[in-house]
Amino acid sequence: MPLPLTRRRSLTLGAVGLMSVLPSAVSAAKTDRGIHGPIPNVESITPLSPLKLAIPDFVATAPQLAQTARDLAHAIRPLLRASGPFQVVDTDEVNARRVALNDIPQPANWRSSDISALVVGEVSEISATRMRVAFRLWLVPAQRQVVGQTCKAEVADWERVARIIAGEIFMRTNEG
Repeated sequence: MPLPLTRRRSLTLGAVGLMSVLPSAVSAAKTDRGIHGPIPNVESITPLSPLKLAIPDFVATAPQLAQTARDLAHAIRPLLRASGPFQVVDTDEVNARRVALNDIPQPANWRSSDISALVVGEVSEISATRMRVAFRLWLVPAQRQVVGQTCKAEVADWERVARIIAGEIFMRTNEG
């Protein structure tokens, strides 16, 4: 007559089964072999090259928003630079080649700097204390818009808007 399966017996049987499998798992690890074959050497894996991104100062449609428009671009650059997969280009040369929000960037204009992506933006006034911020992310060689969004906020909340834009750019460029 078989013995009844109690909790103690089931734990004992499980431990015995684990002990029989454990030595082969340890030896596989020592020989750099995984369950499905050899484990690649970490040093041989090359990291992906960062996306070269240009963010010219945003355009202000009202003179009182000119500083806010510049501040937005200046806040977005370090946020994306710190996130890792971007090489943000911020030079006077980029600002000199500013693209209007509704224009399609021409690859020939950006080829000399080897720019892969371009963020353009525009800040316009809704009222004395509110603004509308529109931005577009372009893949320059393909002349394709990846994202274009508009948000409305208090002028004093420009830093929050910069974080929202940087987050959206990060998410859209890192989609699988």
